[in-house]
Amino acid sequence: MSKVLSTFSPWSRHIPKTVPLCRCFSETISPRKGIPRLVAVAEEYTTTEAFRSRSFELEKPVVFGKDQGSPAANLPALENWFIDEEDPYYTTHTTTPRQPLSWHFRRFRNPMVTYEIYAPSQKQKDSLVMFRDSLDRDIHDDAIARSWDNCFNQEAMVDGVLDETVNNIVSRDFYRFTAPLRLFNKIYHFNKVLLSMGLPRISVYIAQCSIGDLPKTLQDDLPTPEIIKFVGKGDIYDSSIWLGLVPTYTPLHRDPNPNFFCQLSGNKTMVGYERRI
Repeated sequence: MSKVLSTFSPWSRHIPKTVPLCRCFSETISPRKGIPRLVAVAEEYTTTEAFRSRSFELEKPVVFGKDQGSPAANLPALENWFIDEEDPYYTTHTTTPRQPLSWHFRRFRNPMVTYEIYAPSQKQKDSLVMFRDSLDRDIHDDAIARSWDNCFNQEAMVDGVLDETVNNIVSRDFYRFTAPLRLFNKIYHFNKVLLSMGLPRISVYIAQCSIGDLPKTLQDDLPTPEIIKFVGKGDIYDSSIWLGLVPTYTPLHRDPNPNFFCQLSGNKTMVGYERRI
């Protein structure tokens, strides 16, 4: 089983990589599209025994409600990673989006994580170019600039020398690279500049970052929920986080193993299909 934790900004919309493979035993029909919708089970069904017999052994997905016994509600990251709406630095009169991540999280600046950026339109690519230019105008961050250039100019090397007349941004729509964790916060703040200019935001996504690669303090904020320690054999093969800004999507695919998904912040849309599909 894989433990997956989704930690999105409050404006995030996401189809996660932990897509259920079949319909839940508790569902309603969406009046708009006629699509079955999962409904959170009652709290009495959130015990390990109930989860095992009603979902895990039957290979049926289930939703645990936020205030109805969800194991995710006990994760310290819920309070430690995100700034509450009541934070003294945020008021209803604030004209710019609040900082979604707490200082507790942001103080860890140097861990290297994998980023994904999707920019299919020319305007989105222009936003990427503007961000790179901003790195030279601000206090220079060699690690971020180097990681960025290794990705977006990786096809512009001629005999080991960077050909600055070639910009790899124009040749692709999807970009994947490794950079320091602090890049996420830099892009978040630069998106405010883009919005003020009427330009599309950079849709950055920390994808499938292993919890084991995070600093020990952040790892401690994400203990394995008891319910998945004992529901099966206890063989959790991986634990990861996803952290993204809108719009963030994951293509339809099939995971070979069961997944336990915890939404820590923001919103998501999940679409699941039966195995035969």
